[in-house]
Amino acid sequence: MNTTLIYELAKYLCKQSKSSIQSLFRGDIGISLFLYHYARKYNAEDIELLADAFLDEFCVKENIVFPIDFSAGKTGIGWAIEYLVQNGFRKGSTNALLENVDRDIFKLLNDQNELKQCTLLLSKGLTGYLLYIVTRLHNKKEPISLQTEINQSSMRMIINQIDIIAPNLFVNLTKDVNFDLVWTFPVLLLTLIKALDLNIYSNKIMNMINQWMLYLTAFLPGLSCNRLYFAIVLHSMNKNICSSEIDRQVKTLLFSIDFDKILYETDIDLPSVINGWYGIALLLQKALDLFNAQYPNYEKIENTRQKIIQMCLHRSEERLMRQFHNDKNEIPLGLAGLSGIGLLYLLYPKALMS
Repeated sequence: MNTTLIYELAKYLCKQSKSSIQSLFRGDIGISLFLYHYARKYNAEDIELLADAFLDEFCVKENIVFPIDFSAGKTGIGWAIEYLVQNGFRKGSTNALLENVDRDIFKLLNDQNELKQCTLLLSKGLTGYLLYIVTRLHNKKEPISLQTEINQSSMRMIINQIDIIAPNLFVNLTKDVNFDLVWTFPVLLLTLIKALDLNIYSNKIMNMINQWMLYLTAFLPGLSCNRLYFAIVLHSMNKNICSSEIDRQVKTLLFSIDFDKILYETDIDLPSVINGWYGIALLLQKALDLFNAQYPNYEKIENTRQKIIQMCLHRSEERLMRQFHNDKNEIPLGLAGLSGIGLLYLLYPKALMS
């Protein structure tokens, strides 16, 4: 791992304190996630204090008006707070901190006009709301309360609405034109699997997945990188549902991948985990961890990851270092940019090893 780059990144992000963009993907909340992990790994108490300051801007200023969406609003910020508390980075009751967010989601879902306008997107729609609610309900340290019942009700309403609108959108599986790590369909499936662990609405979720089986086992995404992504997600999902059809589709997806094309299906100069080559490297390493030599094209996965590292890593790290020393924010600060890259170095460094 490039420890010099990680140190310079942490130093640079510390200087961006109170950037005025309080969001998960592009601003302070994404920065705080990176700084907390950096502080834990390197036992840096001063960095932890700065991470606290980033997060406290949301926690103590209830009069600030935030949108409700995940990428730039309340549900993304709330998800980050819940993640930090559940993983021991912060102390306190998330029921107290997130009561207003829970209430706003419940209110939106009970407004039929608002609900009908909801999309399936993670960034600004039902998948983002569901990920937030499911993460909230996974907090076993909070006592069961009226707030718990409200969130359970919200979860049921979100899943019911997803059941209505999702089948009409599955045809878009074959119309993908860009790489996107927060692509709606795989993130939705992963969130539903996480929801199954709650054992709250499991029969409904399983019925939905079974009804979608025709789509899940028939469509091939257009881009090879998205075929790899979908294979990873279906394989992960199949640990819960144990379907031979899904396993066959995973093998079909892997067999259909043109690994030479993967190298050029995203901007190789774009330093981003969500939309750039860092995300492709992450997927390739994840595939190495999940699959084995019995799966098609397994030997090409590592070869392709190495090619991407050779093509992109040094050039991207040089660009990052230039930004750190020029103080020009050309790359977003949150999870969609610098903080997401930093978390990849800290949490999954083998994806970037040559």
